[in-house]
Amino acid sequence: EAFPPGIAGLFSKEEPPEALAAAIRQVARGQHYLSPALAVSILQHSGPKYLPNNLDQKKLSEREREILELLSQGLSNKAIASRLYISVRTVEGHLDKLYAHLGVHSRTEAVIFAMQQAKNR
Repeated sequence: EAFPPGIAGLFSKEEPPEALAAAIRQVARGQHYLSPALAVSILQHSGPKYLPNNLDQKKLSEREREILELLSQGLSNKAIASRLYISVRTVEGHLDKLYAHLGVHSRTEAVIFAMQQAKNR
């Protein structure tokens, strides 16, 4: 478990108020929440290569791996689309497949999964 017992989310005080409302809704649905800014900070301190090679066993496509990498850097769907020269809708489709392959339901859970895998390698 990436979060210590009793902690359902981590929120940065630098995030806008509307992000707090979204975080509360996510936690209320039983999901964990990790502020994108905090996720980026954690990942930057875990070393330059934080997506493990053993993600191949999860049958991720190369594009899904690219998107997970960019997601782990805190990029929005729009920024990912721009970086990869694809539409936002295509990014959303790849995210749906990525979530299904990883068995997660949100970008936060996907990033936490990547962090856990990196920690275990």
